[in-house]
Amino acid sequence: MRTAITQAEIAALLAVAQDHAFAQPPGSQLRATVLGQHLARAAGLVQTERATTWWTSALRFLGCTGHAFDMAVVFGDEIEMRAESMQADFANPFDMMRLMISHAGPGTTGFHRMRSVLSVLAGGRKAAELNFRSACEVADVFAKRLDLDEAVRASLSASFERWNGRGLPSGRKGTAIPTPMRVAQLAQALEVLARIEGIDRALTIMRRRRGKAYDPELTDVVLSGAAAWWAEVEPADPWDAALGDAPPCPR
Repeated sequence: MRTAITQAEIAALLAVAQDHAFAQPPGSQLRATVLGQHLARAAGLVQTERATTWWTSALRFLGCTGHAFDMAVVFGDEIEMRAESMQADFANPFDMMRLMISHAGPGTTGFHRMRSVLSVLAGGRKAAELNFRSACEVADVFAKRLDLDEAVRASLSASFERWNGRGLPSGRKGTAIPTPMRVAQLAQALEVLARIEGIDRALTIMRRRRGKAYDPELTDVVLSGAAAWWAEVEPADPWDAALGDAPPCPR
């Protein structure tokens, strides 16, 4: 009987934990990890890039505990807010502001709620940058403990950046965002939107975000192949499928 678990299995366990942190059904992030491998292969990524994409997809929200307390203070149930954020367009500042304002001042009304809303507006992008930077820093600490390489750590640091430069915390734009993270962003969006909205509606939304939230060339690959990928991935056991696609582990 095998007594030790592999590095990939630890990552898979953490992926399930991240599902709970975002109020997603267990297996959501693992399913996104498999979709990321479909996209990586279809886009012609080499083996090392595909391996980095696997770790990046499985551990994409590894550092979100880093700003959980701050979010809870301002927005109340941070898990509920994260769940809504999974469908939001991070490249659209109006969409993100709507999300924050709708959750500001939980449990209050009138003047107290207005004060919370004004506080969110006053903090603006600077406060958001600090918030998301803390998540990236915590992710990097965990990645070091997992003995992941520099390529994975560099990708995880760009989890909330977006193609049009309106992401956080650094506003990196276009190809300044590592390719594995650009793949992981698309794969995760595909999993969430297809599961909730259906594959046709998901692709309509992703087409609308092409060149804004998402790399346009990679989006075109998704639009071409996603229906077939989803038909294969959706009914499969996400744990087995993700580990079946995992890169070789030294331990």
